[in-house]
Amino acid sequence: MLNLEKRKLPRFHITPCQFHQADTGKNFAIQDISIGGLAIRLVDRNNLAEFAVASKHSGLIKVEGKKLPGTFQVKYIRGTLIGAE
Repeated sequence: MLNLEKRKLPRFHITPCQFHQADTGKNFAIQDISIGGLAIRLVDRNNLAEFAVASKHSGLIKVEGKKLPGTFQVKYIRGTLIGAE
């Protein structure tokens, strides 16, 4: 069994950060990011269907001009906020 840390990890609010989804080519704003995951803020509620809980997504995370490959799985949805690890 894995021994996962129980404390909340620090989250960093990054303003100019986006997730570019590989299969659809859409860009989504990243609300905050930490070692354990990230939160995506949806502007259009019509995109909620693409982010079902347990769905996996891959693409590029754009941070301060750098494009980094990333993959995550959706853990929860609260309004227009998508929580993922």
